[in-house]
Amino acid sequence: AVARAASAAESYRGSTPGTGTNQQPRRRGKAMVEEASGSFFALQRSFMHQHGSELRRDLSAAFDGPVELNAAPISQAVAARFMDSCSKAGGAELVPVYHGTDAKNHTSIFARGLVVPGHGNDVKVRNGLSHGTGIYTSKIGSAWLSRGFCTEPCVLVCGLLDDAVPVTVTKVLGNFQVTKESDSVRHIGAAIVVFDANRLVPLFEAIARPRSQPSQPSQLSRVLEAVDQQSGQIPRAQHSRKPCAKKFESAVVAFLARRAAMKRRT
Repeated sequence: AVARAASAAESYRGSTPGTGTNQQPRRRGKAMVEEASGSFFALQRSFMHQHGSELRRDLSAAFDGPVELNAAPISQAVAARFMDSCSKAGGAELVPVYHGTDAKNHTSIFARGLVVPGHGNDVKVRNGLSHGTGIYTSKIGSAWLSRGFCTEPCVLVCGLLDDAVPVTVTKVLGNFQVTKESDSVRHIGAAIVVFDANRLVPLFEAIARPRSQPSQPSQLSRVLEAVDQQSGQIPRAQHSRKPCAKKFESAVVAFLARRAAMKRRT
């Protein structure tokens, strides 16, 4: 996925003049951003194709119910910045991670991307920095961790250009051990701390749907009702039950009358 992204990024970046005979002029401004965004959308589709099933299983377990995955409506500037990072990622691997935060922050994140608190911005630290100053995410398989930081049943599914390598010396921060690390990324416990915001981008917004209420018709009953309507029959939900109700009411009245008569005799 990273290789495809890098190739797409290079396609819109253009070639340096004087390095070949069939050169395309370097594209700038809006046209370049639009082409980058198109490549980004292709990256989203590829990412979902590869990780979609596992993401849904993990998120459904974390939210205890079905989850809907919607493409993150990020700005063209954020998409272009990430695609540029892909072209420079080298041997990094594009991996899925989760980021849980106040749902009110999603709009800002989509507009300007995820940022490291205090690095050229006014974002304040809200949950501590025990594992370093960075953007805190959780690994796939640990959606429950990011779920704990959400104010509403929704979490961001992100793509991370991960270049961390296994540590050779035991390193413990707090109660957790660092397992992999680089200048840009740190794996610690079930979390991944990202120090380079350009390597991380929201790809999808996962929103938990409430479980169906018992009173709601099942999918089978809806299908049967549609078949009834097509065949000209009365839908099952509209079949009259009045005869049964009248019989039940008569039986109850008769029982009460007999009980009243017995009391009068005594």
